[in-house]
Formats: sequence, structure tokens, C-alpha cells
Amino acid sequence: MNTASDYTQIITQTVDKLSGSELCEDLFHHYKEDEPLLSSSILNDIIERARAILFPGYYDDPAVN
Repeated sequence: MNTASDYTQIITQTVDKLSGSELCEDLFHHYKEDEPLLSSSILNDIIERARAILFPGYYDDPAVN
């Protein structure tokens, strides 16, 4: 039967494994040296255009007649 300290050890080991930085390397954006990142306004424009293509009419301003 597992005791509270056994559960604590299991949880601690699991958190350590899941929070290891080597697992998260692919989640972060890496850029090349001397190559600028896109500005937030350009990224916002890309997202708005993608929404318009994927969900036409859903994210547009509603027309009131």
C-alpha cells in the first residue's frame, strides 16, 4: 500500500520529468542571428487573415441593418 510519502515522491519525479527544459525546446521560437523577428502588428495581421480564411464571417464585424 502506498503511503503519503510514496505519492509525494511519485508526484515530484513526474513534475521533474515533465518540466525538464529538454522537453520544451521545440515549443520555443528560435531565430537565426541577425535575423529580425516579426513585429506583433504583423503577427496580428497574419492571424486576422487566417481567421477570415478559416472561419469566413465569424470574426468579421457584425452588420446591423
